[in-house]
Amino acid sequence: MIKISEAWLREWCDTPLDTAAIVQTLTMAGLEIDGVEAVAPAFSGVVVGYVHQVAAHPNADRLQVCQVQIHADVSPEKDASPEKTVTIVCGAPNVAVGQRVAVALPGALLPNDFAIAERAVRKVSSFGMLCSQVELGLAQSSEGIWVLPVDAPIGMDLRVYMQYDDQVLLGDFTPNRGDCLSVKGLARELAALGNHAFQIPTRKTIAVTSAQKINVVLQSPQACWHYYGRVIDKINPSAITPLWMQEKLRRSGVRSVNPVVDVTNYVLLEYGQPLHAFDLSQLQGDLQVRQAHADEKLTLLDNVEIKLKASSLVIADNTGVIALAGIMGGFSTRVTESTTQIFLECACFAPRVIAGQARLYGLQTDAAHRFERGVDIEGQLSALEYATALLLQIVGGDAGPITQVNSSELNTIADAQRNCIELTAERLRRVLGFDFPLEQVEPILMRLGFTVDTKQNAWQVTPPSFRFDIQRDVDLIEELVRVYGYDQVPANLPALTLQPPRGEQWLASQGLQQAHGLLVDLGYSEAMTYSFVDPQLQSALSVADNAVINVVNPISADLSQMRGNLWVGLLQAVERNQKRQVESLKLFESGLTFLRAPELLQQSRIAGVWAGYLAPLNWHQKPTVVDFFAIKADVERLLLVFALTNVSWQKAEHPALHPGQSAQLLLGNQPLGWVGQVHPAVLKAFDLQGNVYVFELDLSLLVAGKTDLELQAASKRFVEVSRFPEIRRDLAICVANAISVAEVMQSINRTKVSFLRDLQLFDVYQGPGIADGHKSLALALRFQHPERTLTEVEVEAAMAEIKNQLITQLQATLRE
Repeated sequence: MIKISEAWLREWCDTPLDTAAIVQTLTMAGLEIDGVEAVAPAFSGVVVGYVHQVAAHPNADRLQVCQVQIHADVSPEKDASPEKTVTIVCGAPNVAVGQRVAVALPGALLPNDFAIAERAVRKVSSFGMLCSQVELGLAQSSEGIWVLPVDAPIGMDLRVYMQYDDQVLLGDFTPNRGDCLSVKGLARELAALGNHAFQIPTRKTIAVTSAQKINVVLQSPQACWHYYGRVIDKINPSAITPLWMQEKLRRSGVRSVNPVVDVTNYVLLEYGQPLHAFDLSQLQGDLQVRQAHADEKLTLLDNVEIKLKASSLVIADNTGVIALAGIMGGFSTRVTESTTQIFLECACFAPRVIAGQARLYGLQTDAAHRFERGVDIEGQLSALEYATALLLQIVGGDAGPITQVNSSELNTIADAQRNCIELTAERLRRVLGFDFPLEQVEPILMRLGFTVDTKQNAWQVTPPSFRFDIQRDVDLIEELVRVYGYDQVPANLPALTLQPPRGEQWLASQGLQQAHGLLVDLGYSEAMTYSFVDPQLQSALSVADNAVINVVNPISADLSQMRGNLWVGLLQAVERNQKRQVESLKLFESGLTFLRAPELLQQSRIAGVWAGYLAPLNWHQKPTVVDFFAIKADVERLLLVFALTNVSWQKAEHPALHPGQSAQLLLGNQPLGWVGQVHPAVLKAFDLQGNVYVFELDLSLLVAGKTDLELQAASKRFVEVSRFPEIRRDLAICVANAISVAEVMQSINRTKVSFLRDLQLFDVYQGPGIADGHKSLALALRFQHPERTLTEVEVEAAMAEIKNQLITQLQATLRE
């Protein structure tokens, strides 16, 4: 977020637009203005006054009676007649003769509806109030009345004098538009958008009056493209930052510190170029721009010590590191109230070198925010000269010669950044889909700072030094259309010839779309949960500590790991719903999971959860809680979407699932997923009530090797109904408990009986009459031929083959 004063913006861009139009113009061009704030709260009736006399209050030790001049036609150096002054009783400890102050006259209305009226204070009439910045709503605290500059015009309305009818624009720009993170950059953009005058102030070259110079050694030329600096000696440490600068900093959300620091911040805000000032007396020997050594230590400006990483770029002298380059200076070389000589640094660091470095140390500074997006590669010298001029104006001193060090790789870098791009009229028309007015191409690009060589129906365009984001002709087309106006683009539908998509990614999306539709039909609602999860909840689901991926800079402590499965978010969603008295709930989610195995493993999965009852409560059916077989049926229907016929269900234990109520799915020999009841310990960790069942499947395996025709066939399976009668035979067998029903059915389906149409289990029995360790299974087999009536002989032969298969392969015994 950047704050820019509208009045400051107008100093650079002479625009007739009002505030609302400026906001609309910038936002519609891709530079989003999130809001507008007043620079000061509403107040009225406050003028600039001159304290002419101060006398002790006759009836109060801590009060003083002031004669304050509020008329501009009286010279404050001469005695003012009584009719030209007002009497004001004041209790501020800092009031003194000769001050220019903010005076609220009778009838004035201050913030919070505080009205000023004539009143007696300890029997002395007071005709107003001398105001502090707190009373005007401009500060949180103050030590007395607000003392204005000595040139403040007496009698002038304070709002007019301070330009308090100004507005602050709150901008939130995309990372590619680092060139707009300054008054100059945003004004240049506004001027180009509205074809207004862009007023570049004339800056004089600073005369060198000191021979003192610091040598700089550039040891990392790939990381620092330019390094400029100069010594400024004999500065006045007791100087005060002028009110106009303090006010512009305040409106930009920057606190005034001291004149030297304020000037560096001021130039940063106006030019977008970070600078830093070192106390010269604390520097030892040459400065070096180099990579940090592992475990080097640096105490930053905020007096916090950090241990540096080898990837960080630093500024160092002969004693060690004195600054984290492009991010923050060091505590030992900071400018203090006793500093009389400084070394002023102005550099251009490579964006890729600064990007992410501040976050490694838990920092975020205005300098890092700009450097990691890219500053004007040619703007350092002008920014340094401007800052020097401001410093000489405010704190005085003698300026030394400029130290300039350029990277040995600078030409290569500049050529790569500012390559000439060819744009043709045909390409412009084809991308935009309408006939863009060609006569506007060159004027628009030139207003944006581009160099343009126009040829017949083509343009050779070179981006300016501050536009890191312009690399291709489509970037130029984007610039043209946003300045031309998106609202000017005709709403024509393009004529496209669409080819049917192919490929694994498309198949996955098709299968996923069908799976989503099925789950919705089964009563599930789609959930979308965070990829960041609570480590404690993830641990409760038994995701191994050595497999999880921790977030380096988490949003919060309970979102500090990447999810290893989808159950974490789904179970949290169930918990939130149960606390809102939702008794029955079915949710599903598809998304990515992240594990380290040992490399980063990113898998696409689909998962679901079912808690509560099988059916909504009703008058003719007793409520029945969900069980394993209900969710198993849903998963089996889901597998049909992907035309999978070789999925096996294996009884297996998962740490997060209830023993005896869980199963692992295998696709051939590959693990496909899990289905089961949530373990009681997990229920407790998530604060869940009742029985909760979950499933999770590997989506990439579901679509592996499939074609689009197979996916379509899976969801649209039509079989002609046979007009010939079916024959049912029941079969009861005894098998060992270790043999699952699925194995029995698979064994039957492997026979050569082609007219077995359906196979169902309708009874399971264990008890008297059945040997220990065994179970009785009753199966219904339905036979039907699509083209003729089956004979009794054919059915009996089929039954004999099935019985023999079960006896041979599973050691089953037949029950009479």
